[in-house]
Amino acid sequence: MKMRIAEEINRLDDQRYCDVLTYRYVLCMQWKDVAEAMHYTENWTKELEQQALISFEEKVFKDLSEKNW
Repeated sequence: MKMRIAEEINRLDDQRYCDVLTYRYVLCMQWKDVAEAMHYTENWTKELEQQALISFEEKVFKDLSEKNW
């Protein structure tokens, strides 16, 4: 299941989004560690995660609608 999620995450256009979602949801890193790995503050990392989730959701639903699911 993690491989499938990682594949979908890696389809995002913004590498920062891929990184934050991978660190948090695939590698299960704590926020402090994600922020450190990305060289951002913890607050900015959480904001970036919110943007990434919106982008991820839009991409998934767009792909599903194109497949007529």
